[in-house]
Amino acid sequence: MSSTRGSGCLSPAWQAGLLAALCLPAAGRAGTWTVDDDAPADFSSIAVAIAAVADGDTLLVAPGTYSFFILDKSLTILGQAGGPRPVVTGCSRVFGAPSVTLAGLQFETLLLQYVPGPARIDDCFIGQFDQTFQLLGVLEATWCSQLIVTRSTLDGEYGPYPGGM
Repeated sequence: MSSTRGSGCLSPAWQAGLLAALCLPAAGRAGTWTVDDDAPADFSSIAVAIAAVADGDTLLVAPGTYSFFILDKSLTILGQAGGPRPVVTGCSRVFGAPSVTLAGLQFETLLLQYVPGPARIDDCFIGQFDQTFQLLGVLEATWCSQLIVTRSTLDGEYGPYPGGM
């Protein structure tokens, strides 16, 4: 009867189990994903990326034009530093996310509702003119425990308001 005990060899079942364990992401480890509407990336849409990634992950968004999104999990969504901002059209909503960070983006309209943790908006532009030169855009926050707006421009009916709030 042969034995592998002490021989330093693992059975194929053990090898497969060890390989599977090593390939799984560590619990609690946040992932970073890329979004680009016209070049190779993990996702071509912010909304699709939000649906696919895990709580606590980061989305790096390349310059381009993206449709609105609805966010209900803790994410960090970042435009590229020092370059043109990604433009998010329509009315984006953060609804019930435990916390959120949005930076380096341009929104037509952004609504934050029922965010129990910090909601950070940094280096963003909110507002845009349509073809009739009507100013569109609004930032609305309701039932958010901590709204932090820095280095951002809010351009609305009584704006612009550069430098945050």
